[in-house]
This record gives sequence, structure tokens and C-alpha cells, in this order.
Amino acid sequence: MRPIRLTMSAFGPYAGRQTLDLTQLGETGLYAITGETGAGKTTIFDAIMYALYDTGSGRDRNGRNLRSDYADEQTETYVEMVFRSAGKEYSIRRSPAQRLRGNKTDTPAKVTLKMPDGKVVTRAGEVAAMMEKDVIGVNAEQFSQIVMIAQGEFRKLIQAKTSDRKEILRQIFKTAPYERLTALLGEACKAKFEAYNDARKEILIAMKNLRTEEDAAWAEQLESIQNTKAEDLFYNIWCDMYSNIAYANNVLEHLEKFSPSDMQFYNIYKGEALGLRAFMHFDLLRIFSEQITVNESADGIPYSTRFSLFAPDILKSKDVYKRIISDLRSAEQLLDDDELYASASSNANFLKDQNIHFNLQAVQATLARVYLTEGTLDSALYYAQQVIQAPGLSLLDYTDIAGDLVGKLSSKETVFGIYSKNFAEPVIKILHNSQTAYSFEMRYNIQQLYQINGAGNDYRWGAWYTYNNTIKYWKLDKLTDTYVLNNTEYNRPAGEIRGINMIRLPEMYYIAAESALKLGNYDQALDYFNELLESRGLVALDDRLPAETLTVDKITDDRYKEFVGEGQSFYHMKRLNLDILNVEGQTVTADKKIYVVDIPSQEFEFRR
Repeated sequence: MRPIRLTMSAFGPYAGRQTLDLTQLGETGLYAITGETGAGKTTIFDAIMYALYDTGSGRDRNGRNLRSDYADEQTETYVEMVFRSAGKEYSIRRSPAQRLRGNKTDTPAKVTLKMPDGKVVTRAGEVAAMMEKDVIGVNAEQFSQIVMIAQGEFRKLIQAKTSDRKEILRQIFKTAPYERLTALLGEACKAKFEAYNDARKEILIAMKNLRTEEDAAWAEQLESIQNTKAEDLFYNIWCDMYSNIAYANNVLEHLEKFSPSDMQFYNIYKGEALGLRAFMHFDLLRIFSEQITVNESADGIPYSTRFSLFAPDILKSKDVYKRIISDLRSAEQLLDDDELYASASSNANFLKDQNIHFNLQAVQATLARVYLTEGTLDSALYYAQQVIQAPGLSLLDYTDIAGDLVGKLSSKETVFGIYSKNFAEPVIKILHNSQTAYSFEMRYNIQQLYQINGAGNDYRWGAWYTYNNTIKYWKLDKLTDTYVLNNTEYNRPAGEIRGINMIRLPEMYYIAAESALKLGNYDQALDYFNELLESRGLVALDDRLPAETLTVDKITDDRYKEFVGEGQSFYHMKRLNLDILNVEGQTVTADKKIYVVDIPSQEFEFRR
């Protein structure tokens, strides 16, 4: 819409008749309306809004109170505007209800809209409808939000929640049909995918039941193929992790050229890089080496501290632990600086979203993990307590559990997480789409693990699991990103961080409880464990009838329930050298062959 000529009579601060010939401004360019306060700048916008929509440009101005206080009682208040919209020229004249001198009653409000074809429309309702649907294409509220934003209103728009701005733009650009189409296509795609998975499942079951004279030979070949796939998977993990470690080393080597006086956040850069290097080495050690408390002389892995093509030596496990702890303690010293964080300005974007930073709490939580796995229980307890007591972290209330981990970092419990927009796909494939060739099967007694008589209502069960009536099977939806699953990304709340929770606060409570229990501090261990139980809706052990005794087995059982689907149970069971209960309920005896993955053979070929 482009105004051509605007006439105002007895309108706002203009006592008489004022006409603005806007054609004098030309067809292109950017122009400013300037003047002292009260000179009538905003009135020009009010006049345009009033002519088009019978309202002012702000929420506190409307037709009746826009009449000038300085106007003669015989001067009529009206606005007349000639404008062009979509290449066509229109004119409109509008006047509010008003009482002029000599009249005993108000003259009613009037409007006259002249169309490009010469048609004249005088009914207010018809004019309003034509303005919204045909002439301008938006209603008054939308016009004031995208075309003519009044003083004070613009800030409200730019500071509005993302969801509110989305709704405004959705209405303005009339995207509802496309949203419905997207939803319909998403539902159709989902139905086709589920049908595909069902068919695939039936084929795989049929193939599994096939029996031939060459069964033994086929079985041997199949096992060989499966082993090759597993070896490739772990080789990729090995390579990717050491590549990431190399990136951390590259950062550290570049930092050697500078000092804290050169960079405000030098210590933070270095501390986080050291912490991440140790974190990644520790995860590799947990996969590719024996548990050190089972074999103190176990072989370890290379500990890479330089950005180099030369492979470092493979160390003993105990020596790898020393280097991990050394890096973490150095990182702790560098990051334990509240004054440095406080000195940062509000525009220091690097420091935002601390739960995706390997900050002080992430370092201390990793130290608690490392010391527990190494068997240094007093240090494990100390560092777990440091994280539990840290500001900004707290256990969820059991009423907030549902939806807290669905493809995003926890609102309260994430100590360290990784931002990822791609995490939803494998979660849906492996966890949500139950009973497919790729799916993660639940334990046969999964429901009984959560719902124990006399223990209270474990809110994790109702929040994380759903029942598939078709196949009569429970599936884990704890991590399923419903916005991706349902193709409703536009509804995602602002501020959510999509990604993977690498360390969550409940783990610190389990570490503190187990460490205190083994150190002989039973009451302290019970307090930590009970606090966690109650946050999940369960009754404290000593409040049950009859009262129950805290044991490592109880901690292990609840740990499994808490971290199911998050990749933590394997490491915990390996640390304790526990037998494994498979999905059919059969016990698999703990063994090095199960818990230790061989270092990829390609690593040794490279060294040769």
C-alpha cells in the first residue's frame, strides 16, 4: 500500500485542514518524518490507520478521541486518502461520530470507499471486509505489526516470544493451508514408514525361521558378517574420537602462542579443551580396556597430547588414568574462577548456554566418574558432592519428568550436553520404532522393574514408556523428539537446546550414594539415594513398610531405570563386572570377551 494524498481536517493537533501531497516524495527512496514532540508526527500515521481501518496507529487512540481539541465547533473531523494498492488506485473518506455547532445530536460516523472501477462502497462492515480481504490483504492488527508499527509497539514485537512472532507471521502470510498439507503429508509418511517396518519385521522373522541343509555354513557366514559390521563400527568410533581429540590438541597448541593477558577468556578456552580431551580419552578407555579394578595391569590406549601424525604409545590403563586426572585437575584450576565469568559482558556469546560448555561442573562430574571407576571412592564422593551443591543445577520434581529429555537437554539436570539437530533420527529409528530390524528391545520384565508394590509411583515409567497395542510391546519414548516425529518443528518452544545429555545430575547422586556406602557412611549414602528416589515419585527406603536397606544392588537397579537408553548402563555394569540379563531373561556371565572391545587392528597396521 502506497499513500498518494492525505487530507486531515480537525484531526489530532491539526485544528484546520491539512493536505499532504506525497507524490512530491517521488517513487523511490527512504524518508523521515521529523519534528518536535507534539508536532503531529504520529498523527500522520494515525490518519492513515484511521482512514483504512477506523482505528489509530496505537492501542490508546481511536476514531472518536482523534478529533482535534483546537478545532472550531463548526469544522468537521475527517480523513481522506488517495492510495495505491496492488497497482490499483483507491480513495477513501472517513469521519467519526461527532456533534458540530447547531446540531442537537451526533452526526453518525461515515465512510466512503471509491474503487478503481468507480464503484462506491459506504457500508462500514463491507468496507472493513474489503480492506482485509481484497484491498490491503491484512486486518488492522496485522497491518500495525508489519506495515505501520507505532512508537513503543515495535519493541513489543521484537521482544515477543518466538512462538508469538511465528503466530503473527503465520496469520499475516496465510500459511495455514501449507501447515495442514505438511501435517497430512507427515501423517501419510509416518503410516507408510510404519507399514514398511511391519513388513520388514515379518520378512526378518520368516528369514530367521528358515532352515536348510546348509544352516551351519550360513550361520557361520552370518556371524562373520555381523562381526565385520561390529568391527567397522568400533573402528569408526576409534577414528572419530581421536580426530576430535586432535582438534582439542590443535586448540591447545595455538593457545601456547598466547597468554591470559592476550585473551580475556584464555583460561576458559584452555580449561574446556583440556577437560574435553580427558573426557574423550576416558570414554575410549572404558570401551577398549579392561576394568582397572578387575585387572590392575591391564593394557590401556594411546593418550594423545599433540596435534601430530605420529601415533603416541599405547599406555597401561593405570597410566592413562593418571593423565586423564592430570588434565581434569588442570582444567578444574583454570575454570574455577567466578570473577572471570562475572567480568564478561552480557554480549559475550561464547559464555551463553553453559550446559553445552565443558565448564567447571562438567569437569568435576567427570572427575567423580573417573575416580569411581578407578576405585578412589573418597575423591569420587567429594567431586559428586561438588556438583550436587553447585548453583544452577537441581533434581527435577517428579511432576516435571515427562517430556524433559525428548530430544533436548534437561531443563534442570544437564551438567554437560552436546547440541545436535540430528539426534532425533537414530532415536526414532532405534527406540521409538519398536520391533524393527534396528530397534532396541526392552527387558522382558521392564514394567516390574519400575512398578514395585509399596515403593510409590515411579513417574519415569509413565513418562518414558508407551505401549504398542498392535504388537503388544512396550517401547521407550524417553528421548523421542515429538516435534521431529510429528513434523511440528514450528511449535518447538524458544530456548530449548536440541541435543544429547552426556552427564546428568542424577548420576552424581548415584556416585555419592555408592561411594559413601562403600566407605561406611551409611546414613549419608541413604540421604543421597532417598533424595533421588523422592524426586522420581518413589518412597524413601526407610519410610517403606517394612523399611528397606540400601545396597549397591538397589543403586544398580535404580541406575538402570534412570539411564535406560542413554548409554550409561554398559559402563556401570562393566565397572562392577556384573552378569548381564538379556531381553529374554537369560543370564550372560560377565567376561572380558563381553566387556572389552579389542583395539582396531588397523591401529597396529598404521603403526607398522
